[in-house]
Amino acid sequence: MTSEIKGTLSVSPKVTTDGEFLIHSKHTFFKDVENVSIKSLGWLQICLHQFLTPEAHMHKLHGRPCHLVDNQFCSYWWNDLLTNPTSALGSVVLSAFLRETEVCGSCPFCETDFSVQASSEITILRVWQRFGSETSFSSNISWQGQIRLPPERVVASYPPGSIRELYG
Repeated sequence: MTSEIKGTLSVSPKVTTDGEFLIHSKHTFFKDVENVSIKSLGWLQICLHQFLTPEAHMHKLHGRPCHLVDNQFCSYWWNDLLTNPTSALGSVVLSAFLRETEVCGSCPFCETDFSVQASSEITILRVWQRFGSETSFSSNISWQGQIRLPPERVVASYPPGSIRELYG
């Protein structure tokens, strides 16, 4: 079944005074024929490591077993999706729908912060990413974290929320 919600996307790049390259993305989903829900959002991916697969999180709402997707992160799937580092986005989206308030999260593998404000009328997903400064790839952990799949280790060593704060 095709989702019958509407959406917009805006992307705003920024270079800080220190030469750091940042991106802020805002995904807005609106009720159309059907309400906005985890299911109607479909597959969402905000970085190489964080994605939302509605089927994997529906069991939290309806008590059904989760169905995992076949991808490079299969070795990272936990029995409890809430503690799985690759499902931070899904956990935040689920919490936002349950609480109907803004919920924040971050990717433990790259410098990506995000927030979700969710209701059946409108859902807003904001993403802040730091790519570092203009240096060679091998010496820039910010760039490496954004393109390594699967990650060899947790590369993000920043306080959650600091990329959002840096963007301003």
